[in-house]
Amino acid sequence: TCYLTNLTGQIAKFSSKPVCLFIGDDFCSLKRIEFSPLFWIDRLIKRHTHKKLISKSARVFMMTDQAKREYDSLFGIECKTATKSLDFSGEPGIKEPSLPVRFVYTGNLYNGRWRSVAAIGSAIDQINNKRGDSAELFIWSATPLTAAMQKAFDLPCVHFEGCAPASDMPGIQQQADVLVHAEATSKRRAAVVRLSFSTKLVDYMHAARCILAVGPKGQASMEHLKEHDAAVCVFDLKELSAAVEKLIVCPDVIREYAKKAWECGRSFHDSKTVRGELVRELTEAAQAAAKAGEGRSSI
Repeated sequence: TCYLTNLTGQIAKFSSKPVCLFIGDDFCSLKRIEFSPLFWIDRLIKRHTHKKLISKSARVFMMTDQAKREYDSLFGIECKTATKSLDFSGEPGIKEPSLPVRFVYTGNLYNGRWRSVAAIGSAIDQINNKRGDSAELFIWSATPLTAAMQKAFDLPCVHFEGCAPASDMPGIQQQADVLVHAEATSKRRAAVVRLSFSTKLVDYMHAARCILAVGPKGQASMEHLKEHDAAVCVFDLKELSAAVEKLIVCPDVIREYAKKAWECGRSFHDSKTVRGELVRELTEAAQAAAKAGEGRSSI
């Protein structure tokens, strides 16, 4: 909000300390599909206040490389990246695929994600009708189900488990053969989270399970997985059934992508590396501010 942006600026001015910002979503770009004039008035006002604060900041951290590149260009600065991280030391506990193959989705179902999850359930149902009961989909979410969601999930192979404590999530994810990541495929909804990164993907990688990712091209989470070959990525729902069936009939693919998910986590989301880089950047910002302060004092 403009209030928090202005408050941050006032605190920086009062304290005379360097400002380091973390931006996890797209607050400033004009790449949205919205038809309300009020939305665009609000967007442009916030964009102006954000730009003033960003111009005075010592560091700006973005969640993804895609967001970093866009904000570098948008504000003429050199952003850094800071993402969720976990301990990827040691060896991954890759499990043998079970039968029926257990697909698991954890997370919210807002912003049209439920349609992509439902499409996976429908694909599994069709394959089961052809091959027998070869797979199941378990959905763990705190999102209250609407009538449309209930109808879409009303399939023999789909099990809506509701909410679970965060402490139970690692165990739930480790019981899976395939962990599902889903984004909305409609252009308008996809534009809302275009530069966002789903933090549960790091949990998925840490679980060392095959990831099935369904979503649009250009969305930061999907592009990250595709670029590093960390998941079976489906960008077109017309190709979903074939991808799901391949996972069901080819356990080697499940094993392969479980290992690839872990390797992506170890390469890009290891806590020792990510936190070390963050501390280094904050330290450099503080030291640069201290030197600038000494220079002003001597003058």
